[in-house]
Amino acid sequence: MRLRFQKISLFFALLTLVLQTGCWDRNELENLAFVLTMGVDRSIDNQIDVIMRIAIPGNVAGPTGKTGGESISQTTKPITITARSIPEAVSLAEATVERRIDFRHLRVLIFGEEIAKEGILPHLDVLERFPQFRRSVYVWVAKEGPARNVFLTAEPVLEKSVSRYVDDVARGVIRYGYSRMPTLHDFLNEVDNRQSDAVLPIVGVNPIVSSEKKDSSIKPMPTDKYHQEIAGNTEPGGKTLRALPRSGGNPSEFLGIAVLQEGRLIDKWSGWDARIYGLLRDSYRGGIWVFNTPNGNETFSVIIRRARGPSITVTWDGDVPHIDIRLFLEGQLMNVQSQESYVSTEGIAILESQAINTITKEVDALIRRAQKEKTDPFYLARSIQTQSLTMQEFDNLDWKNRFSNASFTVQADFKIRRPGLRIQSRSDESR
Repeated sequence: MRLRFQKISLFFALLTLVLQTGCWDRNELENLAFVLTMGVDRSIDNQIDVIMRIAIPGNVAGPTGKTGGESISQTTKPITITARSIPEAVSLAEATVERRIDFRHLRVLIFGEEIAKEGILPHLDVLERFPQFRRSVYVWVAKEGPARNVFLTAEPVLEKSVSRYVDDVARGVIRYGYSRMPTLHDFLNEVDNRQSDAVLPIVGVNPIVSSEKKDSSIKPMPTDKYHQEIAGNTEPGGKTLRALPRSGGNPSEFLGIAVLQEGRLIDKWSGWDARIYGLLRDSYRGGIWVFNTPNGNETFSVIIRRARGPSITVTWDGDVPHIDIRLFLEGQLMNVQSQESYVSTEGIAILESQAINTITKEVDALIRRAQKEKTDPFYLARSIQTQSLTMQEFDNLDWKNRFSNASFTVQADFKIRRPGLRIQSRSDESR
């Protein structure tokens, strides 16, 4: 009996060894090449250029107490493969890189403007299917050129790690509102929504700063030459799609958003437009706004924050909608360039009225621009979703065509809550 029990125990012990997982499919870090960023451009002969920036493990983080490499070019290496698709480019890259390509640490995918106009959904299919691509990846669109230019010129001011650089950019966009930083998951959800269109951030390459880049470092040009370069650029930075008038720093700049319909680029909006978009889409959280004073000769600056979400009400006149939009904002006075005495009940009201008039005009202009394109990236139809009995009824609303003919009114409630540390102007103090 005892011998039989020992045999049974031995059998189950051997059985557990068979059922245990082995290490035949192990992934050793020493055998992997991690792709941190990737770009896709239209190439010749109807092919695509796939640009991958691969991490150099020994240089990403240096010894304790020391920084890693001196620049991104020393912590990563770019490689460009021309192929018919992203999977084919990956397989061809395997023949040139010593280790197996791995995308589990990919942080951003950049599309060139040309291929974005053709449509990016066919190239995103692999990201939806292949499990190594996470839906937390950011998706950007290169402005007026290929994504490869962004890869070759990017030179962050502080960060040496590509991953931290991308995350810092995303946080900066939230702080100042000049763009929007949706993830792949957010973008695909917006594409699948029949009643709205998607947006992606625009990343541009500043030509002045790019010309200052020499051997992985930026050497600012002399003042006289810099002033010659920016001559004629009279519009405030961010108001148009033009590059910022600046010297030094990172050649890459994140101002504006790309509007995509069914995954195809149809319009580009400036940094100022992106803030208005954020107010309507309820993605705006805060930023510095500069307005002209009532006399028009000087400016005043306000940190404007979202007080609460916008109120959007849609009523119908037959098949034509009328949209009532009300924005709720609050601010902190940051600067009064004229040094006039505005810190009083009457003075603050004057500044608030000036800001409200400017914001409502910009909202009006952007909505009319969207109506001409028959696009609604603001998702204004979200206010009537609860009025539909079923999702099928809501999906069949044909909102974009109806929105193009809609009438609308815009109101903004804006209060300056804090005047800053200086209560009175210098002229009042000297009296």
